[in-house]
Amino acid sequence: MHVLVEVSLAALLAGSAPVGSPHCPAIRLSELMPLIEAVPPAPSESERALRVAKLTSVWKGHCPAARAAAGRNVVEGLAGLLKWRYARLLTASMLIDVSTNLRYARRPLEAAIADQKAIQRRRAREAYPLIPSDRISASLRCVEHKIKTGRHSRLLCQDLDHLDSDSE
Repeated sequence: MHVLVEVSLAALLAGSAPVGSPHCPAIRLSELMPLIEAVPPAPSESERALRVAKLTSVWKGHCPAARAAAGRNVVEGLAGLLKWRYARLLTASMLIDVSTNLRYARRPLEAAIADQKAIQRRRAREAYPLIPSDRISASLRCVEHKIKTGRHSRLLCQDLDHLDSDSE
């Protein structure tokens, strides 16, 4: 019983602890960069997906306040993964956690959105008369909306919200 109380107290503290405290350490690029750099050269698509998932797990392991306060260099490092189609959904799920410095993801995000639109147009032509869904485009637009407005859109972000609820 005593251990359970300590774990619960630590969990409560982690959610409300200030960034930089022992319960909520700041996210360092040096911690994430080896994981980010390991993604593109992976030998197979499944291995690349596993590496992005591992990075996402490390990211989500940080307290919400630390993710929100991620520095410019961390945001730019994560945003660099947006050029890889297979990494976009999970990268968007990490970027949406960022607050003020999310603006540093704008250029890679715009490029990813443009590429994703081209992919969607091609898929729509190939699937006609069916309309394929595109969770990735919606997720990228969710992040774009947050950059522009500073607010989370339930409508645009529903896929990312489902990803977060599935991982809890």
